[in-house]
Amino acid sequence: MNLKSGYFLLSSIWICGTLLVAILYFNWCKEVDEKKGTVRNSLFGAVATSLIFNLFAWPFVLIPMLEYYRPRLAVLFRVRPAWTLRKKGERESWQWQADDQQSVNAEVGYDTGEEQPFIRVDACHKRVDFRARMVAPRETKPTEWFPMKRPTKEEQAEGAKTFLEEEGEIAEKDFSFRTTPQIKNAGKYQIEFRILLRSGDYQELSPLTLIVPERCS
Repeated sequence: MNLKSGYFLLSSIWICGTLLVAILYFNWCKEVDEKKGTVRNSLFGAVATSLIFNLFAWPFVLIPMLEYYRPRLAVLFRVRPAWTLRKKGERESWQWQADDQQSVNAEVGYDTGEEQPFIRVDACHKRVDFRARMVAPRETKPTEWFPMKRPTKEEQAEGAKTFLEEEGEIAEKDFSFRTTPQIKNAGKYQIEFRILLRSGDYQELSPLTLIVPERCS
């Protein structure tokens, strides 16, 4: 291989790597926007900036990008089941505007350290209920409604003490609802919520998607 051919090959690899990282970054931006329910002011500008930056740094950016897409590659090559990934429109957190004009924030997830799922809802309403329904790998009927509880004063004090020790700051009072759903089987679940409005009526909210990994089965 002569010098000209080697230069052409290296340039081709460099350009392809730059474009690949820019495309992955573009998809990542779209996914972040969908999860947050927002739209970037200038998604094109963000990608253009990334394209210029990656022209020089793509070899260092490609590795963490591939790590981000590793679960999808595992599904593509059938190393892990497809239900272990959220589809478009399936969210793990969201914010709603209730009919009484009060905001409600909720989050579901799986704590790998504790090896158990969790649900958290930030709301000023007096009562928040939830129920779960498995949607994959098989479908089941939804459970009954279970009430969520706020942390006790003792739990709030203990949490504030731990936060102070770890962060060196004074934590604000925690008025969120929390629960650990009794889910033993691995799978993808829809977690539905309903809140008690000031009028005395219940309002149901759109569901969030909880994924419980197989290793906890």
